Amino acid sequence: MKLIDRLVKSYTKYDRPVRENSMAARRAAAKRVHHSELVKDMDQSALIDYLMKNPKVAKSAAKAKVDRSDIYFDDNELVFGDKTVARFSRNDKVSDLMQKVK
Repeated sequence: MKLIDRLVKSYTKYDRPVRENSMAARRAAAKRVHHSELVKDMDQSALIDYLMKNPKVAKSAAKAKVDRSDIYFDDNELVFGDKTVARFSRNDKVSDLMQKVK
């Protein structure tokens, strides 16, 4: 094998897996949640994960004896199991929703 062939082979060898496409990175970035964004514009699954990181919301969920799979959005309401814990309007931000959780 020629020297140039060995150099090319050594520099083109990947030590770590390469992402198949950049859409995976875009989807991950789209799931980020910020407290100043509007609730109606957010991905619901990512928003529920973000809310569960808040101690007040997590305590409320534990008090209602529900796990992550029992929390969902129904139109303009956040529901734990079968109990509505917060209602939000079109212009409410994520921080407003966190304050409304009972």
